[in-house]
Amino acid sequence: MIRIVVFVGPSASGKSTVRDKFDFRKIVTYTTRSPRSGEIPGVHYHFTDRESLMKLNEEGRILEYSEYNGNLYATSMDSFENVFKGDDIYSVVLDSSGARKIKVLYGDSAIIIGVTAGRDECIARMQSRGGEDNDLRIASFEKELQEAGDISELIINNSQKYWDTSARLISVIQEGILGQKR
Repeated sequence: MIRIVVFVGPSASGKSTVRDKFDFRKIVTYTTRSPRSGEIPGVHYHFTDRESLMKLNEEGRILEYSEYNGNLYATSMDSFENVFKGDDIYSVVLDSSGARKIKVLYGDSAIIIGVTAGRDECIARMQSRGGEDNDLRIASFEKELQEAGDISELIINNSQKYWDTSARLISVIQEGILGQKR
């Protein structure tokens, strides 16, 4: 039975936006980067510093972490504490490395969904929300797209011209995953 839905894809492809369209509980991950405008600590990320995050890792409290453009992103062991206690389905946005680790640890209890959008559209999204690392994020677009394609069991095209189709697909996926509990 699927208990964890992992979303992967290039920067600004809409991973969090797609995830938010599902009615699954969210696993909030950690990052050492600064919050962007509108991001709320504990809702979008647990914002912390590198030293504190590495201390959690040394204490064995980090399930997986990776570095992206000079910032650390991590998933804590605590965040998975309740995943298998009840009937809820959980979702998390990770990079491909983290998604692979989750799949190895949780097997068929996890499904990896790739989220993609056209390069130009992703660049426009990055620029509209600001950030000092856009050049690095743009440079890694093709690599992230390839990695997401290599590990995803399903891919949702989140380009604006496909939003209606994506919404229908999301509804079918959610119904199928939630239907497994009946």
